[in-house]
Amino acid sequence: MGSIRTGSAIRRGSGWGAALLLIAVLTLPGVGLCQSLDAWRAEAARIRQLADNDAPRAYQEAQHLQATLPPQATPADQALALNLLSRVETYLGLTEPAAAHAQEAFGLAAQHGDRVGQAESDLNVALNSVNQGHLEEMVTATQDSVSALEGVNRPDLLGEALLRSTAMYRRFEQY
Repeated sequence: MGSIRTGSAIRRGSGWGAALLLIAVLTLPGVGLCQSLDAWRAEAARIRQLADNDAPRAYQEAQHLQATLPPQATPADQALALNLLSRVETYLGLTEPAAAHAQEAFGLAAQHGDRVGQAESDLNVALNSVNQGHLEEMVTATQDSVSALEGVNRPDLLGEALLRSTAMYRRFEQY
């Protein structure tokens, strides 16, 4: 009929099952224990693109991304997570949280010499300041974002900074 396991066979089988369960749990996306920093950064880039198409979903994912920041993350990664939250919050019209996250990201980036983080924060401030009706902030943030990117190899951010500058000059009819 059926075979009967001995006590040691059951313990061996249970050990493998427990080990497999532990591996499965530790490697689940979002758990953060085995998630590599490169995978986390790739996920941040994906969520930033998602924000342009599905801001509510991007907001949930950005909040989750910040909560699962890997232990080996740098201050630049922390600023990246805050800037991502700020960007999505701006898209959703959550002006106060967006401003707070942009300011926190800028402070962290400036403290650690992260010019990319500073520029991203400035771009978020430029976007959000229009929603807040603070056009003087938009002017300053737009100009600062271009300055922060001098010598930085991020054509995507430089393109956005120049686009924001063009929009600012056009808004004030300074052709």
